[in-house]
Amino acid sequence: MVRFKATSITVKRGLSEVTPLWKMMSGRHGQRQKRETITDLSTFSFLQLVGISTNTVLASLIHRPGGTPTFSLTKGISISPPNLVTQSFLNVLENIPSVHPKIIAISSTGLTRTSYKALPLLLKPFYSYILPVVHKDKCGIEEVIAHCVGRSLDARYSAGDEILGANWENRLPLGRGQLQNIVVVRPALLTDGECRGDVKGSGAYRVNEGDVESSWTVSRRDVAHFLVEGVVNHWQDWKGKCVSIAY
Repeated sequence: MVRFKATSITVKRGLSEVTPLWKMMSGRHGQRQKRETITDLSTFSFLQLVGISTNTVLASLIHRPGGTPTFSLTKGISISPPNLVTQSFLNVLENIPSVHPKIIAISSTGLTRTSYKALPLLLKPFYSYILPVVHKDKCGIEEVIAHCVGRSLDARYSAGDEILGANWENRLPLGRGQLQNIVVVRPALLTDGECRGDVKGSGAYRVNEGDVESSWTVSRRDVAHFLVEGVVNHWQDWKGKCVSIAY
């Protein structure tokens, strides 16, 4: 089983004192800006978090691990370890503060049968052939979140012990349904395009609880825009939900 050490998080300053997240991630005219460090995460081998803090209390975090992808003709795209997303999220929950932060987990469209059905026809072969390995890891994190919020999950979409680990529920300090302060965001196929939200606001992209029909793509910049301007600023509207975003 892969374990990630996470014994402490030192918050340097709150998000309100720095540039908004979606502007930190990218410039307004396609020019990348150096991402500003908000939290000291040196003890996390792979986990990337952004904290929104008041003094030393972690109020919110965004869970979006990253890894170096590889491609093979038999497996499509994969990262190592293949359960990076799920295990890092379980690690976060093992060390969750007594004052529960708001948690935003980045997942993906196309994970379930209904979500896959909502994809454009031309994208379906890409999702079926290129993304099944990384999507199985995404299914793992959604299974953990379903447990946390007390939501039922179709057994067909279980990630299994190879992703979750045996008896993974025993790693969680809270029982089923005892952590409601979570939002799952499922972006369409991610691109490095412009932040349309800079100009059009939230009307630049479509968001919907559940699935978005014919969801082709969405830029990373606009996902970040939605996280801050939509989810964080309107937390009670999205709390406990799974929301998809696409153009």
